Amino acid sequence: MSPDQQPEQTRDLRGYLAVVRLRKWTILVILALTIGLALIFSFLQTPIYESTARILVKPNNQSVQQSTPIEDLVDMDTEKELVQTTAVARLAAEQIGDETSLKDLLEHLRVEVPTDTQLLDIAFVAQDPRRAQAGAQAFAQAYITFKTRQALVDIENARAAIQERIDELETQVENAQRDLAGADPSSLEEQQAQSLMDQLTSAIVSARLALPSLEVNPSQIVEAAILPGVSASPKHILNGALALFVGLALGIGLAFLQERIDDRLRGRGDLEVTAGVPVLAVIPKVTTWKKREDSRLVILDEPKSAPSEAYRTLRTGVLFETRRTGVRTLMISGAGVGEGKSTITANLAVSMAQADKGVILVSADLRSPRIHRFFGVSNRTGLVNVLAGEVRASEVMAKAEGVDGLWVLPSGPIPGNPPEMLGSEGMGELLAELREMCDLVLFDTPPLLVVSDALALVPLIDGVLFVANAETTHRGAIMQAREQLEQLGGNVIGAVLNNVDPSSSYYQYHHEYQHESERRSAERREGLWRGIRSTRTNVG
Repeated sequence: MSPDQQPEQTRDLRGYLAVVRLRKWTILVILALTIGLALIFSFLQTPIYESTARILVKPNNQSVQQSTPIEDLVDMDTEKELVQTTAVARLAAEQIGDETSLKDLLEHLRVEVPTDTQLLDIAFVAQDPRRAQAGAQAFAQAYITFKTRQALVDIENARAAIQERIDELETQVENAQRDLAGADPSSLEEQQAQSLMDQLTSAIVSARLALPSLEVNPSQIVEAAILPGVSASPKHILNGALALFVGLALGIGLAFLQERIDDRLRGRGDLEVTAGVPVLAVIPKVTTWKKREDSRLVILDEPKSAPSEAYRTLRTGVLFETRRTGVRTLMISGAGVGEGKSTITANLAVSMAQADKGVILVSADLRSPRIHRFFGVSNRTGLVNVLAGEVRASEVMAKAEGVDGLWVLPSGPIPGNPPEMLGSEGMGELLAELREMCDLVLFDTPPLLVVSDALALVPLIDGVLFVANAETTHRGAIMQAREQLEQLGGNVIGAVLNNVDPSSSYYQYHHEYQHESERRSAERREGLWRGIRSTRTNVG
């Protein structure tokens, strides 16, 4: 494996683990439901008991067994099938003593042959443990009885054949004796007849000696069926283990399916790719902020908190981009409602002022203004009145209390034609005036995809800062907003990922990527500054 592939595989593994951590509740719910349903089904099933009897199979004739290897005399597959015949089942039914059909008995029977043995394991299953024991023992005894009866029949047939042969030989002997009675004892015929008679007599003796050797050598039960103490099925532990495996597979599969169809953002890198601009800052969720509708300046209330530090990072990025591109008027907006654009605009304005920058914050959301609430200023008159020619901007701007260098221009009364007012010539004249009054003008605007107000302002503004919510913003909305901004010639200088949960899996997963991105951004900025300094030196 090459060194380049190793980090990539590590990132992929972290990505998979991040999905599992993010969707852990989906996985746990599916897992709990699967195990619960499996155990309920398992405990509702009727217990089935199984008892087994073991038989040692022997050939029927002892004399034959002594001269021939037993494995050559016994076909275990045949013996296995023999146990499952209706003839054996009929004998077993007689021993059990009930009216169960032979078919039903055979359905509850299971016969196995352990590998490389002359053993038969005869198992019988039933809902009653005593019946399971009785069934296994009955089939084992029935098999032996059947084999014994079969052996006796074979022996009787063999005895009859031998006896018939003896009778034939005795008849030949009697005939030979009659022939010898009138013959000359010294003649050749008499000698031949005597020799034949001796042979016949010897054959008769041998045949008679063979009769006792035809003995029954039945198979025997080496392990009797015992009364089962626990049920053979359902196996609750096994069912639970299988449900655990299936539940995990289903849960993880569903988690990755949700991940695939979920269109929400997946961290900083995802926002950069989707928006096509660098992410200037990641704003963590304010854990002490329980009510989202409250208007708070965390950079003033909690200056040492992680969100405040993030706003200072955002300030650094915005200052760099404004110096690089010459942006003096900056619009802060997002794709939809609830992105947190007003909160970011207000805190960014304070952060800029704390860096000794002259900042004018304009509340350009003429439908649902919130900026005045952050600073406790009146919203009776404001931008709407300025654009209507009723007052001058300097007359309605309010200095932010406790923040030097920051002035707030509230929106004023809600008009009936916000897009027309924001895109009017009066707005262009106001922008020219505000540029001369400060270092940077920040505009809080409505969402881009909800109403057309912000789009009307885009051609007049130097730059746009795009805000996305880590929990609610979807890629499709960002791409649509990006297309609209491009069509209007909007200069998007960067993006902000807001409301990020520091403990989330994606935040941890992209933490390494963020540092790498920031390192590359710093290198890019340093390269640009070197170019600027080189140009100035050459000009000088």
